Amino acid sequence: MSSSIFGGYDVRGIFPNELDERAALRIGASFGALLAQRSIPACIVGRDNRESSEALSRAFIEGLTIYTGINVIDIGLAPTSTLCFALSSNMQLAGASVTASHNPVQYNGVKFYGRKALPLFSEDLAKVRKTYESEGELEKAGVAGKVTRASYTERHAEFVASRNKLARKLKVVVDCGNSVCSLVALKMFRLLGCDVVELFCEPDGRYPNHLPDPHKRENYGALNAKVREAKADFGVMFDGDGDRAGFVDEQGNIVDGDYAHIMLIRDLLARKPGATAILDLRLSLAVFEDAQARGAKAVMSKAGRMAIHEEMDRLGADYGGEVTGHISFAENAGNDDAFYAAAKIAQILSQSPDPFSKIISGLPHYFSLPEMRIPCANDRKFTVVEEVKKELWKGYKVNAIDGVRVDFDDSWGLLRVSNTEPQITLRFEGKTRPALEKVYAIFSAELSRNGVELPKI
Repeated sequence: MSSSIFGGYDVRGIFPNELDERAALRIGASFGALLAQRSIPACIVGRDNRESSEALSRAFIEGLTIYTGINVIDIGLAPTSTLCFALSSNMQLAGASVTASHNPVQYNGVKFYGRKALPLFSEDLAKVRKTYESEGELEKAGVAGKVTRASYTERHAEFVASRNKLARKLKVVVDCGNSVCSLVALKMFRLLGCDVVELFCEPDGRYPNHLPDPHKRENYGALNAKVREAKADFGVMFDGDGDRAGFVDEQGNIVDGDYAHIMLIRDLLARKPGATAILDLRLSLAVFEDAQARGAKAVMSKAGRMAIHEEMDRLGADYGGEVTGHISFAENAGNDDAFYAAAKIAQILSQSPDPFSKIISGLPHYFSLPEMRIPCANDRKFTVVEEVKKELWKGYKVNAIDGVRVDFDDSWGLLRVSNTEPQITLRFEGKTRPALEKVYAIFSAELSRNGVELPKI
């Protein structure tokens, strides 16, 4: 069977050409085999609102119950972060979310979780993939697992609101991109006492207004305008399955994720001096420097939510920050929960007499480019990165923790392979504009020699 749907973190594929009900059933059975081996008796399963999700979820659950005897708690339509919230109160169970998060509408997939609400790490995901690829026919379990149903979205909203209190009332524009996030976000903000302005909060798996992806700046036009029109204190955009958020200030300007991390880490350190923060190597130097200057232990991690979770678990860290908007707190069972992060930002704003834009203007600022995603075929992207790494290693200080990162005293650049899409990704930053341009030119020249052209800046 095709294994192309297995990526570095989860399963993703185009429905129904790459991922259909038959494949979902086999994936469920393969995951169930791992759970049975680990003596995990039950799996919590949720799904997003893509048009294919209900059928795929039904087949996935059949694979778990009929073919491996695993019991299932079906929580229905729910963000992935709500699934993780459910797992946080059932720490010995496993979980799975049928979702393709922010991917285009023709995609779907599955995210897997083991005990302690932790994502299935690479070694275990490889075992699921190996079982999926095996040639043997599936055999039904002697005793089929049972399916029970439960709802956690309201409980999730209530939990987050109970852990955060606003010092003053705020007006917030909430852009759910027609995803399942409205099932949690709207109630949560209202419980916090916010005046809520809804934007694209009607669930529609065709995502007719924009893809629910807060990492892409082109998705913010309507949110920016609505924040200005409503004279709101801030705006928030959630991704398709609620584990990432992006923010807009009261002037309708996008808040770079680096600044959100600085605000959240400062707030954490006020409550827990000396906290440990696991930080994506794509984040600004300002995030690392500000955290360290305030007494945090800042640990650089490989990119991606999986690497952040692995390091948080290994080091018992307090915070995990990733460049695309995944934010994790140990106090919230380590979940990358966009609702929890959004509530924290609201709480911080409510405690300040200054508007969001003024808070941001007072934070350390370097010259950086948003993360660039350049199309590059899956069968070629690894070769391109390795070739560039080999050349740069000859003359520069290279960090090979994840792809190839070159550090100078006043700048840095990073090239790596996307774990989820046929792309290479890049990030550049300089303490001055000339420093940024210098490191960009170095990478641009090497990529050009390998047939990849970067745009001019």
